[in-house]
Amino acid sequence: MSYVTNELTIIIVLFEENEDLVLTCLKNIKNFRVIIVDNANNYNLKKKIEKTFNIQDYILNKKNVGFTKAANQAIKLCQTEYILNINADCF
Repeated sequence: MSYVTNELTIIIVLFEENEDLVLTCLKNIKNFRVIIVDNANNYNLKKKIEKTFNIQDYILNKKNVGFTKAANQAIKLCQTEYILNINADCF
């Protein structure tokens, strides 16, 4: 199992998602690298998430650049062989 966790980065793109939804999603992700891109520039959510979870990178975009561009921002930061792109409503 450690092989999978070392070779996979999970990317989550956010835009005005419900805070509880995002927190529930992150509670179910354990032992993986996680990169979050927030297109809503929600600094308060970033602070709360980084206080509770170990996030590899958390990008705040000043404007909504769209899902694909945000996902590509995260992909450029990945250092693993595999990437899993999920939405915040995935449990």
